[in-house]
Amino acid sequence: GSDWSSDVCSSDLGIISECMEALAVSPDDKNYKAVIASSVKVQQYQYDKDSRTLTLYFSQEYEQLSRTSEMLVRTAIVKTMTQFGGIIDYVSFNVDGSWLT
Repeated sequence: GSDWSSDVCSSDLGIISECMEALAVSPDDKNYKAVIASSVKVQQYQYDKDSRTLTLYFSQEYEQLSRTSEMLVRTAIVKTMTQFGGIIDYVSFNVDGSWLT
């Protein structure tokens, strides 16, 4: 399950949850694939409403992505999560206890 920080509007949580689930779904069209590979798990995420920051905690399998794949995954997640004006402005990535920069 996800570890949500407190003091968050439930609609914000709904958007975050729906987007993260959608990014992990494999499209019906076999020419496309899920943004987040099935081997990579989002262990938890936290949302800080004051700083408008979403922090994602990934399993160590994230480190097995190729450099190109990792850049595309990170870009897709950030672009997806920051599209809802003013809810999320920043996305932090933590993989197996280490912060990505």
